[in-house]
Amino acid sequence: MDMKTASPGCIALHGRTVISKGFVRMTDNTTTVAAGAVTGGVRILLRLEGLGLFALCVLLYANSGLSWTAFAILFFAPDVSFLVRRI
Repeated sequence: MDMKTASPGCIALHGRTVISKGFVRMTDNTTTVAAGAVTGGVRILLRLEGLGLFALCVLLYANSGLSWTAFAILFFAPDVSFLVRRI
């Protein structure tokens, strides 16, 4: 949407119409899906499978009797190493 097609009192910015009272309304409803991306019911099924696997692993760890501090350290280790590498 360009400035010519914007309705009076609105400002068009990169496919969005910014209404004068501060609300943003999307004007471009097209979405692009990357090649090989999963959509629809299969995506939901994969998310639920990942959630179930995570819950099972947490339950198994809880039954092992190990420290939850160690769990937190091991759980966040990849994120912390990524942050350290970026700095």
